[in-house]
Amino acid sequence: MWGLWKHFQRKKFNQFLQEQTENQNIKRQSKNLEDVKSVGILFHYDSLEDLEHLRSFEKILRKENKKIKVLVFAEAKETPSSLEYAAFNLKDINKYQIPSGHHVEQFTKQSFDLLISIHKEECLSLQYIAALSKAHFRIGPHSDMDCYDLNLEINPNQQIDSFLHQVNTFLMVLNKTPYEELATV
Repeated sequence: MWGLWKHFQRKKFNQFLQEQTENQNIKRQSKNLEDVKSVGILFHYDSLEDLEHLRSFEKILRKENKKIKVLVFAEAKETPSSLEYAAFNLKDINKYQIPSGHHVEQFTKQSFDLLISIHKEECLSLQYIAALSKAHFRIGPHSDMDCYDLNLEINPNQQIDSFLHQVNTFLMVLNKTPYEELATV
């Protein structure tokens, strides 16, 4: 019975997502990290250790004069007080995993040069926001959904810092090859 509900939930989720994204007209374009001016970060909060890795990554980007906006999904009924970022929680998502609320709406309306989605396991709510994002280039963990322009592998047992290292490595070499060619590789 649970598997049937998950199947129905995913089907409705995909239907809502398609309705929301079919009229999007955003020019996707990769940029080398040097050329990126604004970065949106989606983050699934599940440990203080991973939150520290996020903070360190954010500091590095800010030192390079990047404008950063972070949105955190706290998979709990209440957002932990330890979060200093805009956040949403389980109360802000519907039964199909579609998020809503002020912070979610603000984030999806903002244009970024780059969006980085950080989560170890599938997180439909963050993938939904990434798909709606007005970001010119979106990076996230491998997904069977079409919500990222660059999918990177992440092991659920892996620390977030190794995923962020992969992101940084790819951003350093991107744009040596035009985005159109990269998409066909």
